[in-house]
Amino acid sequence: MEERERAGILEKEGIALHCSCESYKDAVCKCAAMLIEGGYVGERYLEGMLKREESFSTAIGNLLAIPHGEMEYKEEILRTGMVVCVYPEGIDWKGEPVKLVIGIAAKGEEHMDILERIPRCLKKKRPWKPLRQTQRRKKSTPCLPEGPAYDNNGYFKSRPG
Repeated sequence: MEERERAGILEKEGIALHCSCESYKDAVCKCAAMLIEGGYVGERYLEGMLKREESFSTAIGNLLAIPHGEMEYKEEILRTGMVVCVYPEGIDWKGEPVKLVIGIAAKGEEHMDILERIPRCLKKKRPWKPLRQTQRRKKSTPCLPEGPAYDNNGYFKSRPG
């Protein structure tokens, strides 16, 4: 099994804590570049993420946006994963203030598992702590709580098929 296949859905290289950008489109492009670099998606996934933003905003309130691709770009997803970008100064995301951007790419229906766990992770008293710890370590540290699709360490379980 390749090292990439064993990695968690959130790797330390997929976390950027002190970002700045001109627009929400720049933030989407940064997330897409990080997903591509992490081996989660092919290059066309960026196009799908931008199309998703055209159809509806992925800013969901509470300073959070979760950009992801349109269904027609699912074939660009190589493996399930996510990236995190923190914008301390904030971004105007189509009129919505955003400071935390979590880009996701998920095979099959795994995106629902991820989307359900993100709010739980952010409800923690200090949700940034796991992100800072992950960025400092050589090995990935999970941020998502345990659930049916995750092992007891928070890593995504690979499913057959």
